[in-house]
Amino acid sequence: MESQFAAQFGHAPTVQTTVPGRVNLLGEWTDFSGGLVLPMAVPLHVRLALAPNGRDHDRVASAQFDGVVTRPVGKAASGHWSDYVAGALAHARAQGWADPQGYDVALDSTVPHGSGLSSSAAVIVGMLRMLAPEGTPAPDTAVAARAVENEYIGVPCGIMDQMAVAIAAPGDVLALDTGTLAFEAVPLPPAWRVSIVHSGVSRKLADGRYKERRDEILAAAEQLGVADLCRADLAAVETLPAPLRARARHVVSEDIRTRAALAHLKTGDIAAFGAAMRDGQRSISTDFAITTPEVDAQVALIERHGALAARQTGGGFGGCIVVLDHAGDEPGWWEPLHSAFPAARRIV
Repeated sequence: MESQFAAQFGHAPTVQTTVPGRVNLLGEWTDFSGGLVLPMAVPLHVRLALAPNGRDHDRVASAQFDGVVTRPVGKAASGHWSDYVAGALAHARAQGWADPQGYDVALDSTVPHGSGLSSSAAVIVGMLRMLAPEGTPAPDTAVAARAVENEYIGVPCGIMDQMAVAIAAPGDVLALDTGTLAFEAVPLPPAWRVSIVHSGVSRKLADGRYKERRDEILAAAEQLGVADLCRADLAAVETLPAPLRARARHVVSEDIRTRAALAHLKTGDIAAFGAAMRDGQRSISTDFAITTPEVDAQVALIERHGALAARQTGGGFGGCIVVLDHAGDEPGWWEPLHSAFPAARRIV
């Protein structure tokens, strides 16, 4: 990173950090409804480095994109990949954490862009980690990163991604109560293997579909008279009109199955945990309608060829599939999947 930074900007960085991506096993679309979520860090990372440049603009370089992007200090989001860096800088300046003059920022990532593995959250968390006062608790950094995503980028996301990349350690599942931000690290049983496959279908959460689903969740909660939809009674959900009924059915049932799955994780009951993942996939496909035909077909093929469970992970509309297997088994599903869907690629 130091050599990359020096090659782009002609001087050394003053601070660096590395942030992992994350995959979510269960608890999909419940993190702004007070739900329990079960993300875990993945062995893919975003590396960042920065230094003040004394100019009236920020300069941003990424190993994944050509050239150096120059952004006037204070420029609004424009739909460019550098918005995540600029948003974090804007927040840090507003908090008094960062120089009002410009910064040079370099980043490199092994987390595929648009994969649903939280590369954007990792960039924002990494930026704020480098800029916040020393000793800032990781949850506080995560909360600030969510504010950047909501207010600057324009994605009305919950808190799961930011908490996961700020806190989760490789090999642990982060059991996070998004209503209270209480969390515990639960080791993934050594007999379990989690694989991640990119479906080949790219996704973009700022295109309106994410906001539409979030608005439906909030509307359902309002009609049911609850602050957090996960606190609603499943029977009461059936009184809602369509499509709110289906959307709320997913959110409430997903929280129920995720809380049960946490117990299965702690006891090492892989069969029961896999059943919960399969139920979750059916729910996001039918009730929540955030999968795609290609993803649904890939999930079915993976399970048909021996995986215990597979499901789309992340915000939806493409991106990655998370697969659960016994650690000692050969992933016999990979070759049939790649043969049928050449654009799919195994990431972990």
